[in-house]
Amino acid sequence: MVVLSSGEAEFYPLVTAASEALGEQLVARKWDVKLDIHIWFDATVGAVMSSRRGLGRVKHVYTAFL
Repeated sequence: MVVLSSGEAEFYPLVTAASEALGEQLVARKWDVKLDIHIWFDATVGAVMSSRRGLGRVKHVYTAFL
């Protein structure tokens, strides 16, 4: 995948990690194990993009990651 900004390069791994963690949490819940999800991330632009409601000024984001 080719990204056009550094914000995208930070955002995509964050979304991927969160979705994989939610999948693992669902599997653990079926086994009656409670897992809390904590994702530490030091990329400022990626964190800001993920905490927004809507796209704001973001222009080039694949819809699969929304």
